[in-house]
Amino acid sequence: MLGRATDRGVFVRGASALLARLDDLDPGNLAAVVEIFERRRWLMSLMSDALRRSALADSGVVVSIGAENALYNLVGTSLVAAAYSHHERPFGVVSLIGPRRMDYDAAISTVRSAADALTLRLSAGF
Repeated sequence: MLGRATDRGVFVRGASALLARLDDLDPGNLAAVVEIFERRRWLMSLMSDALRRSALADSGVVVSIGAENALYNLVGTSLVAAAYSHHERPFGVVSLIGPRRMDYDAAISTVRSAADALTLRLSAGF
């Protein structure tokens, strides 16, 4: 589904929370994250990759730390993502991009809960 998505299908939230934690982020890392948000094609590619990897992961959650995000110049950050499904097929992905020193347990729990809630909502119909 993400392959057919448009910019209207991407929801970016939390930029203000990211800015509130400026002390935790190197300015270069912050610039890389903002650039991903500005370059929607990169963001879509990043999310498409996260969706694919999440669908293949046993836990349904993928975590990429530091250099694992080098393709998008996000080496100073981490990505936590979980796919949500519609009719048992991956439909989209919930992801969190933040500093490498994030609370991974909380991040994993958050994206997993959001993905589960979206899966339930899609199952119930709009």
